[in-house]
Amino acid sequence: MIRIAFHLVVNAVIILVLSTILKGFDVSSFSAAFVFVAVLSVVNSFVLPLIKLFTFPINWFSLGLFNLLLNLGAIMFVINILKGVNISSNYFLNLIIILVSLTVGNSLGKMIS
Repeated sequence: MIRIAFHLVVNAVIILVLSTILKGFDVSSFSAAFVFVAVLSVVNSFVLPLIKLFTFPINWFSLGLFNLLLNLGAIMFVINILKGVNISSNYFLNLIIILVSLTVGNSLGKMIS
């Protein structure tokens, strides 16, 4: 349980840092970033495996590159649901930077804990 909380806090800090670096990506507070990361974790744990199951043929033909689009879609979905997180410009580029940053942050967090 402590590991999960640690990963959520690390990812929330990453989201806050990205909101200061990226133009057009705004996060209102740490609590909004934490809720964003928590909801994204729930979507990645429960919804994406079902979607990946149904889109297996597309994923197979694209040699796994379709997973990138699914993950970007999950981030877009969570951003559109929550009110404290907004993307206004460079939408696709910001989504890719957020996705890569969260992936690197998760990898570093797993190495630390």
